[in-house]
Amino acid sequence: MADSLKFGTSGLRGLAVDLVGAPSARHARAFLDYLSGQGALPPGAPVMVGRDLRASSPEIARSVIDAIGAAGFSAVDCGELSTPALALYAQQQGAPAIMVTGSHIPADRNGLKFYVAAGEITKADELGIGGALQPDAPAPAPGAMARPAPEAARGYLDRYRAAFAPTALAGLRIGVFQHSSVARDMLTELLAALGAGAVATLTLTATSQVAAASLTPPQMLTAYIGGALGVIAVTSLAFALLLAVRQAVGRADVRLLRRG
Repeated sequence: MADSLKFGTSGLRGLAVDLVGAPSARHARAFLDYLSGQGALPPGAPVMVGRDLRASSPEIARSVIDAIGAAGFSAVDCGELSTPALALYAQQQGAPAIMVTGSHIPADRNGLKFYVAAGEITKADELGIGGALQPDAPAPAPGAMARPAPEAARGYLDRYRAAFAPTALAGLRIGVFQHSSVARDMLTELLAALGAGAVATLTLTATSQVAAASLTPPQMLTAYIGGALGVIAVTSLAFALLLAVRQAVGRADVRLLRRG
């Protein structure tokens, strides 16, 4: 195993160059072998795969899908979507999932998050995966088939559309700091669906661009929208929904919602 690849607070992370190719396939296979050994994954069972927008993520996801096929399971390609969206879909389907994402870490890194049918793996599961890992196993043959599942992202949005009225954000102009988030398009779509007016967006393609700018995301967004009166800045889906709740209870006095 490459030295930079380690389990941390949430999933396996390390330098992208240490994860692409055989290492990502080996860790995916170790996860599947561990579940099989626990009697939690019968032959041919579906395994969900999702990815973020990092440059290395498509190649890593491809290796994960090849590992799933080589192990005798059915890969389901959920495409580019947020980690909670993949986790929700996997739970609904009663299936495990592997998310290719580096979350908030620098752009030269990436990671794998593992989910059993009941939710994210535990530290005990991490030990089990480590025990099943074969560090010298060759990469699986490429070209495994995967069923596309665009409904995974759509179902996540529909869940929140059903929770709030279509006028929940009516009368508000909202600026969205999209950063490099894979949920950025979902966020702007949801804001519009809940009645928000003109939605201004600021998009950066990589975490490194934020560091180079020497500004926090809220500072960058505030500078971008020029402090325009009545514009509310949000940096995540969760805070957009919090805003909708505040509107519903008559507390629309928030002007900047910072990322937690």
